[in-house]
Amino acid sequence: MKSIIVSVFGLLLNPYLMHAQVCWVPVGAESWGTGGQSVTSISVFGVQNNPASIALINNFKIGLYQEIRYRQAALTLSALSVIKPGKFVNTGFGLVQQGTGNFNQQKINISIAKVLNPQVSMGINFTFLGTHIAEQEYKGNFLAEMGLIFKPNKALIFGCYVFNPTQVKFKQSIPEPIPAFVRIGFCYMFSAQLKFLGEFEHRIIFGNIPKFGFEYTPVPAFTFYTGWAQNPQLICFGSGFNYKKTRWSITASRHEVLGITPHFSLVFNMDKKLKR
Repeated sequence: MKSIIVSVFGLLLNPYLMHAQVCWVPVGAESWGTGGQSVTSISVFGVQNNPASIALINNFKIGLYQEIRYRQAALTLSALSVIKPGKFVNTGFGLVQQGTGNFNQQKINISIAKVLNPQVSMGINFTFLGTHIAEQEYKGNFLAEMGLIFKPNKALIFGCYVFNPTQVKFKQSIPEPIPAFVRIGFCYMFSAQLKFLGEFEHRIIFGNIPKFGFEYTPVPAFTFYTGWAQNPQLICFGSGFNYKKTRWSITASRHEVLGITPHFSLVFNMDKKLKR
């Protein structure tokens, strides 16, 4: 039993595999296409990436996401995101699942977001993180997440996202801390076709992560993505396209040691829009 626990936490804390935890990773193929950019993306996956961003969405959306990290079935991560606009606030629901019978995690978010003025939006997540290790009782933790979006003009967006600011620890027999981190990023739109994104992730225990990426949309229905991240070093690329009421995205991130991770997203956009 001890060997299982040691192996699990060795996996979680290994600097090459730490991104396997559900609480670490950005969600959405489009985010991974640009190197893991997440805090300035105005998408349904803002429920997991930055709750402030969902305040800027005016129609009901459902998003599905899956990644097969390093093409290892045991590290497959799946996610569901739902956004419902409201007259005063937007609400969201997010579910992320990863793992096998011996070790698995679930992250459940309830999001509330509001536009404070034409430049500033804010959001907060009430989060449950459940962890199961073989031969141990299922344990759950309640966490907080919060985010801000600032738009000084039409061409520039700044975003900030804070995860687990109180540094809650796992309740398993090996009380390692649940990751606590801050992500700060920007998106600059050179034109309607070309965006440049940058992000910096500061982690309380492990090293920092700089990220850079581009989005190029030659026609409204089709987008190319490319990006780069450090610590660990990742090269990312992919594309997305619209088909009727859906948005499909297929991207990949290549780790310098462990290889390629494919990412898939499908977003359903409903017709009815909220009139504010």
